[in-house]
Amino acid sequence: MLSEYQAVSIPNSEIRTLDSTIVGDTFELAIVLPGGYAQSNARYPVVYAFPASPDVYLLWSIFSELAKSSELPPVILVGVGYPTHDQRDLLRLRIRDHMPSPDEEMDGELAAYLEQPSVHADGAPQLLDALEQEIFPFVDANYRTKHDDRTFVGMSSAGILGVHALLNHPGAFQRYVCVSPPLFRSDKAIFRDEQAYFEEHDDLSAQVFLAVGEMEEDKDPFPLIKPQYRFTSNLVALAETLAARGYPGLDLAWHVFEGESHLSVVPAAYSRGLRHVFRFETGGEA
Repeated sequence: MLSEYQAVSIPNSEIRTLDSTIVGDTFELAIVLPGGYAQSNARYPVVYAFPASPDVYLLWSIFSELAKSSELPPVILVGVGYPTHDQRDLLRLRIRDHMPSPDEEMDGELAAYLEQPSVHADGAPQLLDALEQEIFPFVDANYRTKHDDRTFVGMSSAGILGVHALLNHPGAFQRYVCVSPPLFRSDKAIFRDEQAYFEEHDDLSAQVFLAVGEMEEDKDPFPLIKPQYRFTSNLVALAETLAARGYPGLDLAWHVFEGESHLSVVPAAYSRGLRHVFRFETGGEA
């Protein structure tokens, strides 16, 4: 029996729970500290992963390997998730908390996939408030963090959460790796957010990497990625629009990964994206 043996776990990690009054739910934070944390007094950048599982395991592996060649620095990883291991329940919670606004067509598809009569899909503003007012203070109070050095990493629903944060909560994070965001949602509301930001600001100070799989445009095998959603061309359109704004503080790169799908693109996108936002590589299409 598997229960007779010790479970595989990430070194220097711990699980913390946090009750959010803003969201009205409990978050499970997967904290992974860098090697040597206990023997030093140093402060570290914090990388927030959405969702916590399985992305925090993938990110731990990427940081562990690339730290050997100094391609990435030591960081504190914080996976922002929920105290459940049921995959459908996790998806329901991600939909609730990551989406900025409802979308009738996609939300109907998601409800059918989850075998539920409906889904709630507009909680991103509340989650971002919870991050800034509850989760960031909790992490900063309990760990040696650099309070002004936070990175957002997320894919799919979390990808659009990151873009929403970039345009609506500037300064919440200094670095963003956003993969395969559903930018078509709510009649491309995120593009209206971008236009509104441009009309009110003359700079957008952040290191940003946007990525998507080439197969996501019209031949993705995952049943929720419909050709009419145009994941790939929408991401390129957003990236080119941001690049054309000429923001002096924006270090932007993007990439369409040939032969990759909505799910298969994630490891390569995270690796390349993290190297971009931490090493300040040249902007443009990477």
